[in-house]
Amino acid sequence: MKSNIGNVVKISQFIETHKKDKINFNVAFKLSKIANSISSDMNFFREKYQEILDECAEKNEKGEFVTTKDNIKLKEDKITIYIQKENELFNCETDLPDDITFSPQDFENMQITIEELQPFSVFIKE
Repeated sequence: MKSNIGNVVKISQFIETHKKDKINFNVAFKLSKIANSISSDMNFFREKYQEILDECAEKNEKGEFVTTKDNIKLKEDKITIYIQKENELFNCETDLPDDITFSPQDFENMQITIEELQPFSVFIKE
């Protein structure tokens, strides 16, 4: 099924956040299958995002990214380019596996937010 890299990143973050939670075997198995199926998309994302940062982020004299509290500092003249390229990257079309489905009950024992659940909506069948 069609999706985009932005959703793949959110799915990956969800799996990473919950990978040590004790959950139903079937849910864990399906999440593991999804993680395996999106690994190449995540590698693509990391590579392209690194290229965007290399172009748009400030670096110190050691060649390391300059950071603020929780973020990498962008070059003032590259902010618009960064936003454009990041949006293009997040909107890149990709495919998610068609053979994996969840029911709403699969998630009833997990404490998750609507934001976390949203990328999985394509997998949920009522």
